[in-house]
Amino acid sequence: MRVNAGYIAPYSDTETVPIYERFYVGGNDVRGYDDFTLSPRDSNGKLEGGNFNFYANFELRYPIVENMIFAFVFFDAGYAWTDINKLDFNDLAHGYGIGARLDIPMIGLLGFDYGWSSTLADGRLHFSIANTF
Repeated sequence: MRVNAGYIAPYSDTETVPIYERFYVGGNDVRGYDDFTLSPRDSNGKLEGGNFNFYANFELRYPIVENMIFAFVFFDAGYAWTDINKLDFNDLAHGYGIGARLDIPMIGLLGFDYGWSSTLADGRLHFSIANTF
């Protein structure tokens, strides 16, 4: 299980957080969605990112080859909001799916996940290299 929350605020005499410093959710943090699609957008539909985010990942792993290859099922939930005052857990998007991890020495876990979202008809393939859990 992994839970992540973040808050960012303007610093010193700035009035807004730069767009490249804001939070973008979707993709590998909430699988079943494309990258960044669970983030606030401006009135033109362009991604603007959020000042507060929350996501949680739950995986149940089963070893296929001990300490080397794992199969698993997962459930993810998350979203980013423009401000912490707009936090509403009813906005959380949900994804679920299956995956496999290969533990490669000196590199980490090589992962392939296939996730479905609670709102989209098609699933999404996600690829990762890292120690995600």
